[in-house]
Amino acid sequence: MATAAEPVELTRQVGSNKVPLRTLERTDVDSDTLIVFLHGLGLDAEDYLPYLRESHQRCVAVTLYGFDRGSTQDLEPATFEQHAEYLSALLAELQREHPAARLVLVGFSLGADMIIRLADYWSHHAGEPARIASAVLLDPNINHSTMTISRVLANANPDDPLADLKRIATLPASMASFQAIITYLGKILGKDMRHLHRLSTDAVNYWQPDGYELFGKRLATVKHFADHIRVLLSDDYQPHLNALQDFQDERLSFAIIPGSDHFDLIDIENLTQALDHPMPAPGPDTRACDPRLTASVTERTHELPQLTRAVMRY
Repeated sequence: MATAAEPVELTRQVGSNKVPLRTLERTDVDSDTLIVFLHGLGLDAEDYLPYLRESHQRCVAVTLYGFDRGSTQDLEPATFEQHAEYLSALLAELQREHPAARLVLVGFSLGADMIIRLADYWSHHAGEPARIASAVLLDPNINHSTMTISRVLANANPDDPLADLKRIATLPASMASFQAIITYLGKILGKDMRHLHRLSTDAVNYWQPDGYELFGKRLATVKHFADHIRVLLSDDYQPHLNALQDFQDERLSFAIIPGSDHFDLIDIENLTQALDHPMPAPGPDTRACDPRLTASVTERTHELPQLTRAVMRY
């Protein structure tokens, strides 16, 4: 890791409509890699601050339109597709500024879904898509079974969300889960619930109730724009791993981070492990992933109670 330094906060005006996107940027390092971070539902760029402060890579953490801390009452909530449009314009701007940089796109939870949505956007719109060397998806949603909080927020009244926020607080079945969910609620309480409601609704409508076929098809679309895709998962996803590994090939890999819960994936240790070590060279059997990040299905047969596991995902 590099010497700690405070990232620079910028507001970039992106696209032809000059849409404001707030970023935290660490570009004062000598690196041929540019990592762009996308946050989870209702969160913001600050979630990546510990990594940005220490990283030896060039980094840009993005706060989605309407998810700044503070008043956004003058901003109309954006659709899922509009978020993809704004991010596409930002990535194009960053690649113009760093034309020789190897672009790594990292998304956590709904931010991982946003990478998938970006690929959909690029496949249906004219223009130059971003050139992605590596896409790292941290606990992406795969169907409605992994969208516990999104489904609650999609059905909430954005003008009076108290009852639904209290409902989210009652979901955990363990003290550790309760602590994580209270921390999460504390972060989103300062946000405009209209934006949370709109993005939650669009995200739920984007995925099917169950099954894996649509998820696999959309990852295939991401492969049109990314040289490599790494899907890194918390222990919550252990029951899904066998089905997901059917989609693996030399450019797409899945790995469980042993002992992790949902929010652990964006702590500095796990981000450093995932981003600051070379990717394993592609081979005929991509299930032989980096042993520091992978737990095999046969080695990990225990499952936490379903309610405890589900609450950590949104």
